[in-house]
Amino acid sequence: MKKILKYSLFFISLLTIVSCNNSERETLQLTVANQYITYVDTSQTTMHMLSYKNDTVRRNATSIITYTISNSTDKKYLLVFDTEFPEPMFSDAKDHIRAFVGYSIFSDKNLLKKFNPGNIDDFSPSDCIDCQHYLMINRINEYEKLGITKQYSLHVYNYLHNSVTIYPGEKKTFKSKIMLPVVLEAKEGGGGIISYSNLSDSDTFQLLYNCNAKHLKSELPKYILDELKYNKIEIFDGQILSNKIPLKKVD
Repeated sequence: MKKILKYSLFFISLLTIVSCNNSERETLQLTVANQYITYVDTSQTTMHMLSYKNDTVRRNATSIITYTISNSTDKKYLLVFDTEFPEPMFSDAKDHIRAFVGYSIFSDKNLLKKFNPGNIDDFSPSDCIDCQHYLMINRINEYEKLGITKQYSLHVYNYLHNSVTIYPGEKKTFKSKIMLPVVLEAKEGGGGIISYSNLSDSDTFQLLYNCNAKHLKSELPKYILDELKYNKIEIFDGQILSNKIPLKKVD
């Protein structure tokens, strides 16, 4: 009887250890629902790939991505990212300490494809073309009146406008717009140009979320950190990768 009890306790302990280890491995899941991401041939773009030739080509180059973030853990997690416009990645996301959703395109040999970066013009309020941008700059400057120093202002703005809390057992769905191969087109008055060369149907697309929680905490003011602690919300730390899906050229 003692032997049976001893072995029973041993197996219960073993199951507990395995269960704890499995719990530690649990994390958030990022899933893209699309079957493919569309793109157009570079011949359908203007010289030097600054823009698309017309609105029909532009529509063919545009994919609306539907993706979900699921929480199978027992923790409440905070994520900070632009839910509408993922960023194209030109290097491994682990090299970045910001919190964001981005995407990578890989060749058939699983090599990261780098885009062609353009020049981003310096923003000047006196030459303001994008009024929304101007309003955002003004709002950031006004944060000082709330006792938030300029050191924190941009990160506070990002937190207030782009933070998402996902609870245990919860799944959140988002939609974003991707344009390929010209990600960011030329605009009258200047702007930045980002484009990919030589995309192929053998390439794959992958979405990711990246955050360095220690860095983000160092940039947020105390009242926000206290609020997160009081509500037992943890800033997600690390990287989540989605499933890979193929590209598809549209004529």
